[in-house]
Amino acid sequence: MNPRADVILAAPNLQGGTDHFMCYEAIEGDAGTSVTISLTDQWQTLSNVQASNILEFCNPAEKTFNTVTTPIAEENAHLAFYELTQKLPSIQKRVTIRNQLSANDQVLRVAAPKFVGVPTVKNGVGDLGTVERELSHFTCYEASGKRLLAPVTLSDQFFQSKEALVHAPQYFCLPAEKTRGTEVTPEARAEDHLVCYKVTPSEEPGEAVTSPSIENQFETDVLKIGPLHYLCVPSEKVSFT
Repeated sequence: MNPRADVILAAPNLQGGTDHFMCYEAIEGDAGTSVTISLTDQWQTLSNVQASNILEFCNPAEKTFNTVTTPIAEENAHLAFYELTQKLPSIQKRVTIRNQLSANDQVLRVAAPKFVGVPTVKNGVGDLGTVERELSHFTCYEASGKRLLAPVTLSDQFFQSKEALVHAPQYFCLPAEKTRGTEVTPEARAEDHLVCYKVTPSEEPGEAVTSPSIENQFETDVLKIGPLHYLCVPSEKVSFT
C-alpha cells in the first residue's frame, strides 16, 4: 500500500518498530499444523508447548485516529496466530500500557498464554528471513481491561478504508525468542509489544480477497479468510506487578 500524501506521523515513541495489525479469522486449507516449540519472553519460558492451527491472520494496517494517521512501515510483514493447545497456567499480572488510542495509561489484567504470533509472508511477496529480522515472534496472553470505544479508520491489503470501533483489550503480546528443535529465532526488537482489541463491525473482506497463500517457519498453506476480529496496536509497557 502506498502511503497517503497527507499522512501525519503520530507519537513515534509509542509505535516502536511494529505496525498496527488487522486480524481476521483464518482457516487452514491443509490439515492443521502441530509443532513443538519453546518460547522465552520477558516474563517466562514456556518449554515444549504445542502450537496447532492458525486461528487469526493479521495484515499490517494504516490507522487514523483523532485525525492523526499512522502509516504502514513494513508492508510485507504479517502475523499468523497459532493456538497454544495445552492449558497453560495464568500468570496473573497487572500491566500498565500506553499507546495511541488513549490519552491516559491503560491497565490490563493479563492471564494465561493463548497464541504464538509467527512472522509470515503472504502470496510470495517479501523474503521471510528479512521479515523475521523486522518482526518478532510473540507470546500472546489473554487480557482484559476497560473498553475504549475509540472510532478509527483502518486500511490494509483487504480493506481500502474501513470505519471501525475499538472495544476492550483481548490479548497482550510480548516479543519472544522461539526455539524449535535446535533452531533458535531471537526477538527482532525487545521494545515491541502489541495490545489486541476487539473491533466492530466484524465484516468479511468479501469477494475481492482471494484465498491467500502463506509461508512461515511452521508451514506453507492456503487460508480461507473470515471476519475481522481484532486491531493489534503497538504499545509501550510502562510497568507491571
